[in-house]
Amino acid sequence: MATSTASREQDFPLSAVPMEQRKSLWSMGVVLLGFTFFTATMWAGGSVGVAFDFTTLLMVLVVGNLLLGIYAAILAYIAAKSGLNTVLMSRFAFGEAGSKLSDLILGFTQIGWYAWGTATMAILLVKLTGLPESLTVPLMILFGFGFASRPSSVIAGLSYFRALPSRP
Repeated sequence: MATSTASREQDFPLSAVPMEQRKSLWSMGVVLLGFTFFTATMWAGGSVGVAFDFTTLLMVLVVGNLLLGIYAAILAYIAAKSGLNTVLMSRFAFGEAGSKLSDLILGFTQIGWYAWGTATMAILLVKLTGLPESLTVPLMILFGFGFASRPSSVIAGLSYFRALPSRP
């Protein structure tokens, strides 16, 4: 049983994902859809929404979504056929040295994503509860450490439960 669990949870950071380990379109789609429902995306959409008249806005949305859709569809097709993740596709496309730039850019986007979420939560908490404005930055720091430590606590908890004896 432990062997099948380990193989199901196998990550493939440096090799193609075997066909039997690949996720369905539905499960991947739900995860990726979750990325679009993020405060930064909503903020950007709100900014675009008020910047144009209705007809121009529709044209901007159609053109932008078509460009992004075509780009994402090409990447998804390559990933589905090859089983490679973003890092490995980057290495094949740009070489070992060139892929470091895209890795750096992706890394900074993740830092920005957490920073935006942390700042948004701190600002909202201060505004909605009437706390002093001087607490905004300390709350950002506190939430930042809280968000950063959350994955390690989940991993530690899962490791604890895996060590428990299974029931007959």
